[in-house]
Amino acid sequence: MVSIIIPCFNSERFLGQTLESVLAQKFSDWECIIVDDGSTDSTFEISSAYTARDPRFQVHRQENKGRASALNSGFHKADPRVEYLFFLDSDDLLEKRALEVKIQYLEAQHDVCIVACRSQLIDAEGRFMSGEARSRWAPGGLLPRRLGVGEWETPFASFFCATGQGPFALHRRSVFEETGGFDPIFSEYSLHEDTDIFCRMALLGKVHYLSETLYRTRRHDRNVSNGVNTRVLQAYSKFREKWDVYEAKTAEQRRVIDAARHFYYGVFRPCRHLKVSAKALREGVVSWRRGSLKWALDLFTAAIRDLMVYRVLRHNCPGIKNHNNWEPHD
Repeated sequence: MVSIIIPCFNSERFLGQTLESVLAQKFSDWECIIVDDGSTDSTFEISSAYTARDPRFQVHRQENKGRASALNSGFHKADPRVEYLFFLDSDDLLEKRALEVKIQYLEAQHDVCIVACRSQLIDAEGRFMSGEARSRWAPGGLLPRRLGVGEWETPFASFFCATGQGPFALHRRSVFEETGGFDPIFSEYSLHEDTDIFCRMALLGKVHYLSETLYRTRRHDRNVSNGVNTRVLQAYSKFREKWDVYEAKTAEQRRVIDAARHFYYGVFRPCRHLKVSAKALREGVVSWRRGSLKWALDLFTAAIRDLMVYRVLRHNCPGIKNHNNWEPHD
């Protein structure tokens, strides 16, 4: 059995489609827990209609506390006998075989704690969009390496860089419980609580990726992850603050985290700054927008600064990799 947990806040526009995709699953041994996080629209009424239609649905209301709180509330309402958890966004869609394929995989791979998949981007009308919903990056020598669809293991470093999977994964409940659940520090932003839980679970077990497309991620004007705004930047800053000083519980975890920190600050972040700088420079030259040109220069300067600081620290302070608070901050 699997518990599908759907946090909702003013989700009336797409919630019905999401719940229909749950009903359409080939795997039928599921419960679906809808948590209405203080909605002011018809989210609760839509949810209640589905609970009346199928007893596998249940809906719970709470005052608005944020996405992380709603996810934890849903988990605590789940049947304790359930082995697997799926945290589903209220505007996304499951393909018909999503649960069936992922449950079969976890039942066959006992050392895997999370199994994710490819996701197809769709717009507000459900039309396919180009591009990947989420890219996975890993150490690749001098430059970051984008993992291909045939590479099934996603390393901890990918999540530490805030890449990796999105909310389209099946979690092994026993490992999720070890983490203590979603961190409420992200409730204010409703972002990066999934990145954080992936990091913590990746320290406890393997995270695998299926090349089959079993999920549809919706992009629309009210989607909090659509584009860059103040909330996105604040949530990312909170994520970085937490993981820059995260205390490992074992020697192996410390080794993995240290390696990820060196990859992020010494390779991934400078390369990301250079890539975005080049894009901003092209836009600035084509349109002669001073803002784009200044942004390009700022990012280029930040990339060079990061590389210089990182190299100097590594050369002059060889023991610094054993400390958790040395990293340069944005």
